[in-house]
Amino acid sequence: RSLAGGEPLAHLTGWQPFHGLMLNVTPATLIPRPDTETLVDWALELLAARPGAPLVVDLGTGSGAIALAVKAGCARAQLTAVDLSADALAVARANGERLGLAVDWRLGSWFEPLSGQRFDLIVSNPPYIDAAD
Repeated sequence: RSLAGGEPLAHLTGWQPFHGLMLNVTPATLIPRPDTETLVDWALELLAARPGAPLVVDLGTGSGAIALAVKAGCARAQLTAVDLSADALAVARANGERLGLAVDWRLGSWFEPLSGQRFDLIVSNPPYIDAAD
């Protein structure tokens, strides 16, 4: 495993900064990219206009980057995050615990583990990057 061998730096170090947070990443998670921070900024802008404790779900959470950044930026929001991968969800949960950010982590496919719950905001940045990148 090396940079010269094509291994991403974040997978070699195990860490990636994202929206002011330092997140643990593993080969089980995609590496959060800076352009995804735009999605977090948009979500925080929408949540700022909502009163109370808005309900937010992050579908395909991976490392938990989006859910954790939204929670860090809007403490009153109630976050739920879903991922199909138990390994990725374990990384996300550990990131949340280390950062002291409360998120309801759920294992499953998209809306399946949500039992018909309703949310004020749905965020998602599903994998779209070729596995070779």
